Amino acid sequence: MSSTDQQAGPSKAHGHAHLQPIFTPRRTLSVIVIGAGASGLLTAYKLQRNFDDFSLQVFEKNPEISGTWYENRYPGCACDVPSHNYTWSFEPKTDWSANYASSKEILKYFKDFSTKYGLQKYIQLRHQVVGAQWDQTKALWTVSVKNLETGDTFQSQARVLINAGGILNAWRYPAIPGIESFQGQLMHSAAWPEQEPDMTGKTVGLIGNGSSGIQILPAIKTKVGKVTNFVRQPTWISQTFSGDFREYTDEERKKFAEDKEHHLAMRKEDERKMSAAFAMFHSGSQE
Repeated sequence: MSSTDQQAGPSKAHGHAHLQPIFTPRRTLSVIVIGAGASGLLTAYKLQRNFDDFSLQVFEKNPEISGTWYENRYPGCACDVPSHNYTWSFEPKTDWSANYASSKEILKYFKDFSTKYGLQKYIQLRHQVVGAQWDQTKALWTVSVKNLETGDTFQSQARVLINAGGILNAWRYPAIPGIESFQGQLMHSAAWPEQEPDMTGKTVGLIGNGSSGIQILPAIKTKVGKVTNFVRQPTWISQTFSGDFREYTDEERKKFAEDKEHHLAMRKEDERKMSAAFAMFHSGSQE
């Protein structure tokens, strides 16, 4: 047995570490994460769980965490993945209201996760990363951050910079001539007003029949006076993986919470169905 093995002791995550590592004193790992959506929250959780000597700053431009599920709040917004599978594998949720969760429920899941593990202490809301420069000689990132409350910009440094900003927040209106001169209320599904607009009795033009358009149309059609959906081409919709939409009964939610093996088996079966359908993404397949 080597001297280093004799000096080994337990670590925070995996039960083995060297009490006197080669490099002493140990250097604190400094990390900056852009975005406090699902990826940013998971990064914070993993660092906190697996590292002792680290510093972490998570910069989030919005006034709330959860990224996509904060910004997406249009009528009918929901997830097309079965609720019990739209969680981290290690953090199941047994009290989903239905087999397909609404955006509000998913937002609550991420906020509850952050609270449970104390991740808020790393997160600075209403702070937008506006630039980053790598210094090869110092092996450091210098990150420029704008405080959206004050308008001030400051710089912060870290050894590691992680972009968890996602791809669903760079929205834009379609390039329709004259759209900027429209005198009515103009809204985008990716930037829906926090205060739900009153569309009662109004004439609404809905552009697009992708995932958002498909959800918005049935959610507003009974409220508005008239709605016209403008589509470029038909939409192909896959079969569901957890049956038709339905709300869970109190008895079902109770069983999910009390019978962990039953809950896990259901999650695995839905996951199996989704994985088995992968062939549909291959051109020319029969799926």
